[in-house]
Amino acid sequence: MTNNMKTIKDLVDQLAPTIKSLQDSLTNSTNTNINTRLNKLQQEMTTLVKEATQMSGYKAALLTGLDTDANNQTACQILINVALDSPVAPSKVSHAQLVEKIKTALATLTDDSTPELNIQSVMQYRNGGTILEMMTAEAVAHLKKANVKENFIKTLDPKAIFKDRAYPVVIQFVPLMFDPDSEDPGP
Repeated sequence: MTNNMKTIKDLVDQLAPTIKSLQDSLTNSTNTNINTRLNKLQQEMTTLVKEATQMSGYKAALLTGLDTDANNQTACQILINVALDSPVAPSKVSHAQLVEKIKTALATLTDDSTPELNIQSVMQYRNGGTILEMMTAEAVAHLKKANVKENFIKTLDPKAIFKDRAYPVVIQFVPLMFDPDSEDPGP
């Protein structure tokens, strides 16, 4: 038995450096593999973050410090009416397709004096009305300029119309019809 034990010990001593080198190579290989995967994951995350920051939305709204009161919200909105047979009518395009068409039309308007034209939201109604809410009132003011509006509409839908916000006002005891030459105060 002693002879067998000595043989086994000699074999273990001979195999020990080989086993140690295999363990080291596996550890190095595993570390390299893990590092490679971590680097790839980091690159993918960086790409996703860059894409997310280029998109408008909640983060962009937070970063611009928008005031969310009703007056500011309406100042950032544009009402666009389209005919029901229009290529961008609610029955012809999905909401996502409409948003893409609006983004494409906005992209054609960029020059040195153009403010950031980031969309906050797009609300599409069945009657053909679309409310385009921009991130800033400056973007809306820029879009309402005659030449900019014309180019935007031409790209989006030549039959579309920008509608201004108008509110009917009814005042008690003020006649709806008034003839200054008549002595009769009317109905």
